[in-house]
Amino acid sequence: MVVVPKGARPEKRSAIERLGAEIVDCEEDLADREAVLAKVMASQPEAAFVPPYDHSDIVAGQGTAALELVEEVGGLDQLWVPVGGGGLAAGTTIVANGEMDVVCAEPELARDAHDSLTTGELQPAMPPCTVADGLRTALGKLNFEILRKSKRRGGFGRR
Repeated sequence: MVVVPKGARPEKRSAIERLGAEIVDCEEDLADREAVLAKVMASQPEAAFVPPYDHSDIVAGQGTAALELVEEVGGLDQLWVPVGGGGLAAGTTIVANGEMDVVCAEPELARDAHDSLTTGELQPAMPPCTVADGLRTALGKLNFEILRKSKRRGGFGRR
């Protein structure tokens, strides 16, 4: 079972179902996702929770995308990455290790990562006001700490 916001793109939903998973719908906000997830976990004791972004294994896996790009292209001065929950951004900063600028990109109306790193304190998710459904989530605690402590140069790109 995969908990998915009702407004997720049809292509994403189809891909999940094609891989054999049952979709359990939730509302767009993080609180409802967590509530629905808790019900699923309680009703399915054999289920395993795989977080979408805020886990060291996920960060490592996401970092492989940047690693493969750097190995294939080489010599990058700057790499822009979208930041929603922060798994890809955290994994990319680990791979970059201060050797290139990592610019975290997020919409102005979903700028909790920017605000978190600017204030030095994890900020709550903003209301989901973007069509970029991967950005409609809060920056994860683990990823915030990785980004905060990283050698990440560069800043935020927004539109």
